[in-house]
Amino acid sequence: MKRIAVIAIALISVPMLSAQQPGPAAVEVASIKRTVNGFISGQGAARVGWDPGGLFRVDDGSLSVLLYSAYPDVVDIVGLSGWMVSEHYDVQVKAQREPSASERPLVIRQLLADRFMLSARVEQQDRPTYALKLARADKSLGPNLRPAPVACAEFGKLSADKQSVVPAPASNAPRCGTMVSSARMVSGGMTMSRFADNLSGRAGRVVVDETGLPGDYEITLEFAPDVSVFTAVREQLGLTLESSRGLVPVLVVDRVERPTPD
Repeated sequence: MKRIAVIAIALISVPMLSAQQPGPAAVEVASIKRTVNGFISGQGAARVGWDPGGLFRVDDGSLSVLLYSAYPDVVDIVGLSGWMVSEHYDVQVKAQREPSASERPLVIRQLLADRFMLSARVEQQDRPTYALKLARADKSLGPNLRPAPVACAEFGKLSADKQSVVPAPASNAPRCGTMVSSARMVSGGMTMSRFADNLSGRAGRVVVDETGLPGDYEITLEFAPDVSVFTAVREQLGLTLESSRGLVPVLVVDRVERPTPD
């Protein structure tokens, strides 16, 4: 069986590590259960993110949520159909140690290879896209978009006492986690690149971040039947979606199976 890129990446990385450095974080334990009585539909999740101590958690999430977590640089996924789109899962993955930001995708790739038998590749494809940009001449942000008070890459490294004094997101989203439903998207901290990825399904084509906004942001985006995503993004976030085209990294799924039982 063909193994996915996590194996090759791990092998390539080993010679670059000194004798004192630990190797890439590996999965220690994992739980994957089909969501029962979930309330999220489509390619979203009620919650997705990393908790302190190296725990990755998805509540009521689709397979695409796992794939985007494993391949954070891709802007689209092709090759999913049937149960791969409709079924949702509750997932908890514990790494052997606290993974660095660059190691976190590798942990999820290992899970996908071991439990979903995933075989996939990344290709550059020419696509019509939307460019996500600042909408206002003065570069001010909308009322529902604000910088997170702490970088998500650093939040997990803080002690419990220090984490407790970081202000909770106004949206009640988990700190550095995201919740997506048919009515709204709320995040306690995500990059604009990741937000652009999340918008792609709503916009109907790949969205590429061109805001130039660094770091992580708290986001609340409400969707209404009579309001387009373009209007919602402009009015609530102070951003705009402009038609564009270009080569984008796309994840092509060659093989995936329902996860093996716990």
